[in-house]
Amino acid sequence: MYKTVFISIISSASLLSSVVVPDDYLIFADENLSYFYTKEHSGIMPMTKKYQEGVMRIYEEEFGLELDDELLVGVASSENQIANAYSTQIPFNSQILYGAGATYIDYFSIISWLKTLLIHETAHNYQLNPKENALSKASHHIVGNRAVTFLGLFPLFPLPNVLESSFNLEGNAVLNESRFGNGGRLFSGYAMAEVITMARAGKITPELMYNITLEFPYGEKFYLIGGFFHQFLAQKYGMEKVNNYFKAFAKQPFPFFTNDVFEKHYGENFEVLLAEFVQEIQTKHHAFQVTQGALLATSQVAVPLNRNADEIYTLIGDNKSANRVLALARGSQKLSFHEGAWRQGELFKIEGQYYSQSSAKTSPTAIEMGLFDKDGTLKKGSEGKAFQGMTAKGDEVYFDIEKSIESPQVYIGDDFYGESHSSIHVNKKDVYYFKQKGNQRTLYKNAEALTSFEGYYGFVVDVDSSGAIYFIATSKHGSTVYCLKNKTIKRVTLGDDVI
Repeated sequence: MYKTVFISIISSASLLSSVVVPDDYLIFADENLSYFYTKEHSGIMPMTKKYQEGVMRIYEEEFGLELDDELLVGVASSENQIANAYSTQIPFNSQILYGAGATYIDYFSIISWLKTLLIHETAHNYQLNPKENALSKASHHIVGNRAVTFLGLFPLFPLPNVLESSFNLEGNAVLNESRFGNGGRLFSGYAMAEVITMARAGKITPELMYNITLEFPYGEKFYLIGGFFHQFLAQKYGMEKVNNYFKAFAKQPFPFFTNDVFEKHYGENFEVLLAEFVQEIQTKHHAFQVTQGALLATSQVAVPLNRNADEIYTLIGDNKSANRVLALARGSQKLSFHEGAWRQGELFKIEGQYYSQSSAKTSPTAIEMGLFDKDGTLKKGSEGKAFQGMTAKGDEVYFDIEKSIESPQVYIGDDFYGESHSSIHVNKKDVYYFKQKGNQRTLYKNAEALTSFEGYYGFVVDVDSSGAIYFIATSKHGSTVYCLKNKTIKRVTLGDDVI
């Protein structure tokens, strides 16, 4: 039975994500929570189960329900080097977790990738599971987990909450993701800057937030703007009220009326509360500073800048055509563009060639992370690595993807170096990075701790000839650049939109 269940889950995942399905999966099962995984993850399964059960106990109280079916969790093998996960009720109450999230450590502002997935995806299972009206209960009893079925021409919704907007589903999951002492996107200066910028521009409207659109910031709005909106609701009404909303939504036999459910549940409809949220953001962050300067180029993909002795470069794109390399000569300040088919990801220049750090299916049996050239071909020797830079001696600095399902595991050449909770900046023979302990973020040069501050967001971007260290971290109103020199931290850019 479990094999049939597992194959069904993975088959669904294969259709959605082109995953590679291993033959040698194992089962770690009990009555309410079962795992399907490969041998490489055997050591983490007891901890994973204990942690997820703790999260589920909290969710049962706040969402106001116990899951009505066993939760099936697939932990994908390292043959699937994807930075993603998903939760579904169809065909089973299940989730699939992919372990290659090390390159997203700065974006998510987290300590553990695995715990982030467990918190976020389990929230989705509790959001989508309730059937609180007679028609949904009856139709679910007959046809099982389907989004919709018909009695003649009459529609029935066995899983009413799958029709709720992603703005509320993902926004709530990001709120939950950010409250378990593991960081999360609500601690991100990048995310805060985006939300404030959109609010100031008048772009946070019910129509743009609730619906899928082809406007910036595309689907990211569901997670980031939705997350801060649900944080606003939690501060106003409390976590239990916010999580219990999904039980209220499921009372609708025809689950189309978010405004009505909001008004009954919160006392104000969705449009009114969204407007209050925007007003609060605009008022609280009225001192937000926009970066001033000469505009060189625009992009709708967020890829870090990099540099070498000759140029500053990055990957830019408009989400419509192929990404391009933008390069600024450091001497002449001449701007140039290079056409190609680079996969989206941080750009590195190695032996005169540009490579992007990304992930792709490289064979019928592997999806690999590594460095991809202008034609989208994986660079030999970069397989399974999240490249961070190269020392003056020519040693590669990278995260070993197979070993980084929890936190990034840093290697220099063939030697294990340690654990990091940020990307790595390599400067000659030295490596710079952050480590997290509780809510304290500590900057390191090699093995030496240099300074600490409160928060989960911060990563090194440069070191100058005097040894001054430049890093991006949260400002009061977003994200900006700081400099550490002579044991003193100073803000060096006025803008709150430096990401």
